[in-house]
Amino acid sequence: MAYFNLLQCYSESEIDSLENNLISITYNISRFTEYTDELIRQKFKVLTEESFLILRNFPCIICFENFKDFIAIAELQDVNLDTKRDTITAILKLVTEKIPVTSWHTKAKFIDICDLDALEKALNFEGWEKTRTHWAIKNSNLFENLEPLKIFEDLMAVEEIFPNQNIDLLNPPQIIGHINISIETGFSVTAEITVTPPYINSISTYIEKIKDINILIANKKENREVFYRGHGKFSYELIPNLLREDPNGKGKVYLEGEHLLFRELLTTEPNYFSNDISGFDILTRMQHYGMPTRMLDISSNPLTALYFACENLKHDEDGEVVLISVKKNAICFYDSDKISCLTNLAKLTANQKDQLSQYIIKCQKNNLDKTTLNKRDLKEKVYEQFLHYILNEKPYFKPKIEIKDLKNTFCVKGRLNQERIIAQSGSFLIFGLDAEAIPENGNDDFNVYRIRIKKNDKKPILDELDLLNINQRTVYPSMENSAKYIKNKLENFRV
Repeated sequence: MAYFNLLQCYSESEIDSLENNLISITYNISRFTEYTDELIRQKFKVLTEESFLILRNFPCIICFENFKDFIAIAELQDVNLDTKRDTITAILKLVTEKIPVTSWHTKAKFIDICDLDALEKALNFEGWEKTRTHWAIKNSNLFENLEPLKIFEDLMAVEEIFPNQNIDLLNPPQIIGHINISIETGFSVTAEITVTPPYINSISTYIEKIKDINILIANKKENREVFYRGHGKFSYELIPNLLREDPNGKGKVYLEGEHLLFRELLTTEPNYFSNDISGFDILTRMQHYGMPTRMLDISSNPLTALYFACENLKHDEDGEVVLISVKKNAICFYDSDKISCLTNLAKLTANQKDQLSQYIIKCQKNNLDKTTLNKRDLKEKVYEQFLHYILNEKPYFKPKIEIKDLKNTFCVKGRLNQERIIAQSGSFLIFGLDAEAIPENGNDDFNVYRIRIKKNDKKPILDELDLLNINQRTVYPSMENSAKYIKNKLENFRV
């Protein structure tokens, strides 16, 4: 099995020319391994210099959204991580000419080179991928795919530059050679410590464990507030549905259509949103009706979280309650300007979010001290449009946005104006532009602790919770759920 890197940008202006025929392309870290098979993505869950070494063995195809500008083949020379700005920069050497490509709306002019549909298949594009700025790793032979299209001359000679393109990325040899580098080797031992979260099998053992963890948090004297999230599979990451990767390698399918999800539901069901004032109110209601949003539900009630961890008995996996300890000065309220900025991202198209992200990267590359978007940035059309959406909600808003806030994740306390928020003691984590999952072990903003429930203990715990009036009827208040609860009680009683 061969592999290749696919690096796609919005426009040629995002590529920097360096000396000696080298170029560099910078992405937000969250764009790395988009539209990549899940097993490969997991291989790059932790980014280190060593994790990029194997990628230098694979060819790189450089292209642009909707096949604008040009396509070219390049050799990956180096990768630089900037953890402060959450960016990843690829240093590449072009090994072919830049082949001009016309845009889709002038497809007839492109047929003399190749068929665009065939090119899309050759690059293993999935779903919305042709419209997304990203760096993917494809498990396919680039040269075999491109040969029938006759785009590049002497493709066989180019292929010889990559003698190791067939290395198994998932099970690589201990030492990976590269035609242009030499590696000093030695003996080393790496030890990893795996900590398994504690298990509980009853409400009483759960409460004891909750008390222990809260005492531990209080003893740190960091003035934090604890929230809880329960999910039926402990393998779930702390990331909202909108930002999740499709398990079949089709990328973030919901994120691509976020603006459509937002507008379509408002258009078809306007009465449900008639009392909602802000974008945050709207997203909150959408979230509770099952629409993917950039928000993740959390609760201030540990028993509610325990119910969520146990409610789906069809999950063939242990459940988990995650305790998230948040610094109090980092908790926002529903009317915060920061939250207005993040909620209004939902109104931007996928291309507009790409442009905004790449504009920020470009600004910070040119000015390392740049920390805000302000009046001077209004010359950038996408920023002007984004600001327009915010001003529609808050006419007094000043055109000054902290870049770190726009890309951050925040804990938000919403208004208690919806039945489910009240019933679930609900709050939210809201994820910004190019935000990623909260790390498994947490970070400075969000300290994370975990408690697990074996799958066979879920039903007995649900029965205990029912005695405390925590059940489908009270957690999801509605006439429909009350009827289901009463019906199920009667059926179980008869059994």
